[in-house]
Order: sequence, then C-alpha cells, then structure tokens
Amino acid sequence: MNWQETADNLRESLLRNLHELQNQTGDELIENRYRRFRSIGEFEEIKERPLQFKTREFSEIENQEQKAKNPFSAVSA
Repeated sequence: MNWQETADNLRESLLRNLHELQNQTGDELIENRYRRFRSIGEFEEIKERPLQFKTREFSEIENQEQKAKNPFSAVSA
C-alpha cells in the first residue's frame, strides 16, 4: 500500500468536503443533516398478499403439517 498516496487522497477529500460545507449556511447544514438522518432506515410497509401459486416444496410441507395435526386422517374406515 502506498501510504503517501493514501494520505494525499484523504487530504484532498477532506479539503474538498470542508470547502463544500463552508459554502452552506447554518440553516442549510441543519436541514441537510435532518434529511440525511431521516432517510436512514426508511422503509415501506407492504400489505400481506395471498399466495398466487404454491411451489411443490410448499405443498409437501403443507401436507406434512396436516398429517402431523391429524395422523389418522389417512387411515380409511
């Protein structure tokens, strides 16, 4: 790793970002910070929808659950 190149890149990035921040008013800084933190963890609730189709694996699991609930249902009278 080239430490000098890394340090130069870090210095350039810090100075560029500091310059951008200095060009904003205090109110702009606060508003931008508020918006940035409000967007963290943003999510959308999705209502549960019925299954449109069943996979073979799902059907097998469903059958096993039914058998476990009523093990004598498969026995004929």
